[in-house]
Amino acid sequence: MKPSKNVKSFSQKSLSNFSKDTAGNKQGVPTNLKQIIESENFSVDTVSFDLKQAIQRARQQKGWNQTELARAIMEKQTVIADYESGRAIPNPNIINKLERALGVRLPRQKAKKDKKNKDDDN
Repeated sequence: MKPSKNVKSFSQKSLSNFSKDTAGNKQGVPTNLKQIIESENFSVDTVSFDLKQAIQRARQQKGWNQTELARAIMEKQTVIADYESGRAIPNPNIINKLERALGVRLPRQKAKKDKKNKDDDN
């Protein structure tokens, strides 16, 4: 099946616009993204130590391995591995599924205040 002319011209325009919009460094990382990552204020909250320990403990009490737990909540095994290693960014939907599958209440993370906001309050 031959692609239509509209699709072909659209993809060529998209590629040229994409390369203009993402102009950056030699690694192909857009400059603005690099600046965000390198800024002092850039941080991502990952799962807490308490949460990762609670997931491991509950899974082991059930006698399940990570793959079995992943099947029970219909996620990939790597999701469970990321939560148990502390690399995952907490997702309330996944935490709810884990709680139902494991039959336990998992610790929730408290929202952290920005240092700037704390300093401004004083």
